[in-house]
Amino acid sequence: MEVLSGILRTLQSRGLVEGFFMNKELRMGEVTHILYADDTLLFCDASEDQVRSLLTALALFETISGLRVNLHKSSMMVVGEVENPSRYADIFGCELSSLPTTYLGLPLGSRAASLTVWEPVIEKVQARLASWKARMLSFGGRLVLLKSVLSNLPIYFLSLFRAPSSVIARLEKIYNDFLWSGVFETKRLHWVKWDIVKTPIIRGGLGVLDLRCMNRALLGKWAWRFGVERDAWWRRLIVAKFGQGRSEWRPCWNLGVYGCSVWRAIVNESSYFWKVAYVDPGGGFGVSFWHDFWVPGKLLVSDFPRVGFVAQSLDAFVSDMFSMVDRSWEIPLTISLRGGAEAERVLLMQTLNALPQLWITTGPARLVWPLEASMVFSVHSFATNLIESNFGGDTAFPFKLVWNPCVPSKICCFLWMVSHEKIATVDNLRKRGMILPNWCSLCKQHEESISHLFFSCPFAIAIWDNFKNAFDLHGPYLPFIRQFLIAWRGLWCDPRFRDCIKLLPHAVCWYIWLERNNRIFRDVESSPKEIGHKIVLIVGRWLRAFSRISDRRFHQWMVIGTKHLI
Repeated sequence: MEVLSGILRTLQSRGLVEGFFMNKELRMGEVTHILYADDTLLFCDASEDQVRSLLTALALFETISGLRVNLHKSSMMVVGEVENPSRYADIFGCELSSLPTTYLGLPLGSRAASLTVWEPVIEKVQARLASWKARMLSFGGRLVLLKSVLSNLPIYFLSLFRAPSSVIARLEKIYNDFLWSGVFETKRLHWVKWDIVKTPIIRGGLGVLDLRCMNRALLGKWAWRFGVERDAWWRRLIVAKFGQGRSEWRPCWNLGVYGCSVWRAIVNESSYFWKVAYVDPGGGFGVSFWHDFWVPGKLLVSDFPRVGFVAQSLDAFVSDMFSMVDRSWEIPLTISLRGGAEAERVLLMQTLNALPQLWITTGPARLVWPLEASMVFSVHSFATNLIESNFGGDTAFPFKLVWNPCVPSKICCFLWMVSHEKIATVDNLRKRGMILPNWCSLCKQHEESISHLFFSCPFAIAIWDNFKNAFDLHGPYLPFIRQFLIAWRGLWCDPRFRDCIKLLPHAVCWYIWLERNNRIFRDVESSPKEIGHKIVLIVGRWLRAFSRISDRRFHQWMVIGTKHLI
């Protein structure tokens, strides 16, 4: 392909082929061909001579390389108004097609904000769902597929286009319905709000990917690349089309109305990027004092507008304002300031003087990403930062206890729902409009609620007391599930059975729930002693499956656990 590029460059230099210009007025940024993997795009004017020149170039390429160009699999596309375009296709010997089309899996020639652009993404997600037997999946299984597969399907589109809010809402609705109902099942209640589901696990959510935050993080990579890849071909084309502006590190913000929707969205979304990234000024050369984010989190022309308005030069570099001799700042102004403007100048000087002593050095300027130890941008760190800043959540949520890797995912998900008090107890169903008699199926004396079912019911108290007596557990008894789980983390216990005790909340709550459902739907009852035997056995099996307990310790756990059951 280097041979083909050389042939095309020769034709271009001799005026036999002319590509398109990113800036037509200044005739800057000419593009004659684009090569990527096995895709080739050739550009020329609507001229028979130029079309024949391209055909000659391909024939010469065939002779040199021994390869054959299959023109029957090629197509010619017309951009703008061209009279009788079919004659050019006949000369070339290929079919005639039109924009919009698809190139490298992305739409070409369409409005990025158009909903039709995103239809293939939505259809791809729906097609993937149709291939799964959702009826056979538990809540935990659907969660795994949602986080590992479904959430990643739109990533390719999100890496270039800003997704419209309607598209984000539609995809999230598909994800939400799949998580709670599956595909082929009837619609079920969505017990937990989607905003909580998107919250990070450490904040009490399920950690499902937030598409808007990921979209911003992926688009932020272009802002990083624009500042780092200073000599890249794509950057030169962007500068040729939209101009450079007063900053060499940021793209031009004053974009036109037409032909820039994709890049305008990237530039607009980069405001989130610059809340984190900044330019290490080095010696201050090539770093705009007013228009670059060289003070972390601040753009001086925006944060101190009245001082900037009377500055002698808005195009000054940092090196022009700083004296390396006495290491002091001096900002030349056209007039003297008073009142609020003078107070703003004083605040600006305080901001500058508060910078570290060696903030201005003799080294080169560079773009810095403080979220990584390497100071190099990563989409993961940016997305995590955006998600954590968007969702408050519960900073004290016992996520390590709830999401224990030794416990099956469906039971971890169940305990997570219990911790949010969002399971199908009678009181929760009645809140959602269902008319049901409210009574506890275990004790048959009190109304059913989550706190009663798992902690206050005599049946549940008997199970908890069995384990407290058997393993001499000491700790506060809290009838509210969230506080109980937090307290359970610091519960004193025999070090030999610490791993077993950590799994008791999962097993006890799960088997109490199964017993409750068996009594309601199957008319089958078990005693606290029988439930206790099952809990002791299942906890030991969970740990043995991950080699977290030895045979000797497993035997001791079984003997002590079953001996004290009443």
